[in-house]
Amino acid sequence: MRLDPSGSLLLSPSDLSAHLACAHLTSLELSALRGQIERPERENLQAELIRRKGEEHEAAFLTTLRAQGKEVVEIGIGDDGFAAAAARTEEALRAGPEVVYQAVLASGRWRGIADFLVRVDEPSGLGSFSYEAWDTKLARHAKPSAVLQLTFYSCELERIQGRLPGAMHVVLGTGAQETFRPADFTAYFRTARDGLAVSVDAPQVTYPYPVAHCGLCDFLPLCNEHWDREDHLSRVARIRREQLERLGLAEISTLEALGDAAPGMQVERMPTQTFETLRAQAALQLSHRRTGLHRYELLEPLEQRGLGLLPAPSAGDLFYDIEGDPFWEPGRGLEYLHGLVDRDGHFTAIWAHDRDEERSAVERLLDLFQGQLAVDPGMHVYHYASYETSALKRLVAEFGTREEALDELLRRELFVDLYAVVRQSLRISHPRYSIKNVRQFFMTAEADLAGGDDAIVLYEQWMAERDPALLETIERYNEEDCVSTLRLRDWLVERKPEAERQHGVAIPWHEPAELRVPSEETAQARDEREALRERLVATGDRDLVLLGHLLDYHRREAKPVWWWFFARCELTAEELIDDSEAIGLLARDGSPPEPVGGKSKSEIHGYRFPVQQHKLDPGDAVYDPVTEQAAGTIEGLDNVAATLRLRRSPAQIERGEPEALIP
Repeated sequence: MRLDPSGSLLLSPSDLSAHLACAHLTSLELSALRGQIERPERENLQAELIRRKGEEHEAAFLTTLRAQGKEVVEIGIGDDGFAAAAARTEEALRAGPEVVYQAVLASGRWRGIADFLVRVDEPSGLGSFSYEAWDTKLARHAKPSAVLQLTFYSCELERIQGRLPGAMHVVLGTGAQETFRPADFTAYFRTARDGLAVSVDAPQVTYPYPVAHCGLCDFLPLCNEHWDREDHLSRVARIRREQLERLGLAEISTLEALGDAAPGMQVERMPTQTFETLRAQAALQLSHRRTGLHRYELLEPLEQRGLGLLPAPSAGDLFYDIEGDPFWEPGRGLEYLHGLVDRDGHFTAIWAHDRDEERSAVERLLDLFQGQLAVDPGMHVYHYASYETSALKRLVAEFGTREEALDELLRRELFVDLYAVVRQSLRISHPRYSIKNVRQFFMTAEADLAGGDDAIVLYEQWMAERDPALLETIERYNEEDCVSTLRLRDWLVERKPEAERQHGVAIPWHEPAELRVPSEETAQARDEREALRERLVATGDRDLVLLGHLLDYHRREAKPVWWWFFARCELTAEELIDDSEAIGLLARDGSPPEPVGGKSKSEIHGYRFPVQQHKLDPGDAVYDPVTEQAAGTIEGLDNVAATLRLRRSPAQIERGEPEALIP
């Protein structure tokens, strides 16, 4: 967004993407452009890193095109300005080179620079050829913003060459290409474009709701000041946008108002349990504001949730944290450091600085876990949040190594996510539940780095400078996170008897489900296939590597489904409201059971639930996440009334009423 010499406002596809991400950002950009506010001077090292990596990816694709012998004409913005560059672009297109690089496209108030316009053998007003737009993006999949940009370029090409291109393309960071039909997106693009034009021509009052784009936005300091000044509900930990909007309709618009609200207050379209969770969280944060003291509250224990997820401590327990660089190469990061601390605080660092070392590191790590398990069958690996286990699943799949080993460790429930324990058992007076907030109850941080983003920037600096001191700083940061995980586990173990006394219930140690042991023949066949796959992949031959990955293809494809199933089984009924696949906070509707009739002894039970997104349908067999067993079959479902009818067998009825349903 900028002003031309006459003072007219010019717009770009980037402005449109920013507007769709945050309408308030458009208001701030307009105010800064008109001198009404000053753009904050914010050093955003990660945003700068993303920009630089994007430029490198674009340059690499340009090099590839030239290496293929393509005729490339480069335009770009020169000293003669945008309009002249747009005219030069149209001239170039009429001349018909194979590729126009940095093509400047302009019509009316809109301006844009396409990475590449590539000639295709489709006739147009230009002659026997026409052009399609190509863009380079670091992501592994094309994002909506990229598709919108390409649609703008395609509409501009339609104006110049007299026909809408049949395709537009994104070159992803992985090197793969995704292709889209501009005709599928032009209607939405024009509607969104016109909406932005209305917003800038007749500015409306907007509000700075927190969105995903905030972390990359230059104006974040202004919004932070605004939220603090207004005591906005977004300051309440783990509150969602629709929740703060519903609270606003109930005339609760500040953290203080929510914290001081009467328990049990009824808010339209919000379950009482959800309101009480938010009210109690706000009350704790309000208490800290008024007293300066941080506090925690122990929640009522739930079966196999919260503190009930903790296994008994064991001598071989390990505490694990990964450092990764998502920008190590376009489209694929590098997990460059696996850190481990044992119960005595001894730290082990497993480094990887290239793909071969990354593979060796994950093999060494999983071998270490298996070796420790053989010595101490009661040991577990503790981590905070899901990144570590997600990264391991991805790594073994990408390298085709140690898949069976990891699968067995997952089935044994070796990994314990302490974030799940914290969020289901505690309420704290911090506005966030990161380990760096929680550990303030039991330790003081000393590492030089403030967070993982700083470690990424530092690792990128090390790749450029190769200064060992930089790696030492990252290693100390990782060690502190591992030690934090150890001390958090011990602190949570100490909270267990406290919760038992406070709530008058016993909280048993978590015991993993009985592990099904394969027959000797099955195990031998599995090991032989695993060994064969590793030999094929290790050859480096493209066809043999592909053949190796095809072994057990269908079984590996099914694993993520089961991983998701068991992950949902660790969520509370309230947490499952946010899961777009499941139904959370289910309750009987008070109607009597209906016998199915005939020889069947099954019954149909009626339930109600809060309105929520889910993907369950009549006829679906569903499971109770607490018992991990079948809960019945959905016979009827009304998403508007938020009711369902569930057919249940006598055995399912005997297991008790489900409070949530998962696929």
